[in-house]
Amino acid sequence: MASQTNNIDHTGNHLPGAEKMYHESPGSSTNSNGMGRPMTHEEHETAVKASHFGYGPLAHVNTANSGRLPAFGGEFQPGLYKSVKERKFANPAPLGLSAFALTTFVLSLINMSTRNVAEPNLVVGLAFGYGGLVQLLAGMWEMAVGNTFGATALSSYGGFWLSFAIILTPGGFQIEEAYLSEQSITAFHDAFGFFLM
Repeated sequence: MASQTNNIDHTGNHLPGAEKMYHESPGSSTNSNGMGRPMTHEEHETAVKASHFGYGPLAHVNTANSGRLPAFGGEFQPGLYKSVKERKFANPAPLGLSAFALTTFVLSLINMSTRNVAEPNLVVGLAFGYGGLVQLLAGMWEMAVGNTFGATALSSYGGFWLSFAIILTPGGFQIEEAYLSEQSITAFHDAFGFFLM
């Protein structure tokens, strides 16, 4: 016997004008979902709710039945609808990426001796403030949003820029001076190469 409910086919696709068929399993009073196993009450309720929005990769229902974890997720995961009124934070990723981009761009200009500027002292301020602190904060905001990948990437690069600035801070930490006083500039360059690996 078959009963008719909702506008969903056996694979869970929304079919306007069509009805979902629940087939009784032989010797059982449970309904089958067409996939060789009985459909649970939770699956049925999810299908009913999802049929109001449509099916597909951009359906506005998070069923939480998937074992997959999105690489760049949190509440900003494409395809999962979340009302704007429930968000407590804006997306911090653009801020973190901008901090990384500007600091890297300025350091690259200095490394290429653009306009005959070769000393990296100027980038220390950017590495402490924008590339370091601001990017680290953006990583922490990504963590608050629930985006593990964004939190890891931005926090790691923020920490990198802070440590980069500490090494190049003139006078304060005297890391470069320690190498130059005991050995040669080549020793500092070799150690700095290890740091950048």
